[in-house]
Amino acid sequence: MAADDLDHTTHGTPGGLNVQIITVVGIVTVLLIVVAVFAVQAWYFRFEQAYTQETVYREVPAQVQRYREHEQRRLTEARLRVPEHDLAAIPIDAAMDLYLQRRLESNP
Repeated sequence: MAADDLDHTTHGTPGGLNVQIITVVGIVTVLLIVVAVFAVQAWYFRFEQAYTQETVYREVPAQVQRYREHEQRRLTEARLRVPEHDLAAIPIDAAMDLYLQRRLESNP
């Protein structure tokens, strides 16, 4: 075994591995991976917010708005449903109140 084979200061470890360079490359690689993960998360979050803004908070089309208003009126207004038979449609809240009132009156 020659003396040059045991000199670790200039050639690294026996076999030609330089531990300092491997450590630096490893640390830099870990840092780059962490930065890449944070960048991908930020990118995803930005596009998720844009998608939410576009789909949830966009303006409702006029046809859908008219349909909602029509359905809301049907649910909350009293009206004659079949005029020739005097059949009326009333809101469910009013129907429940009327039912309870009649039920209490019939059972003293």
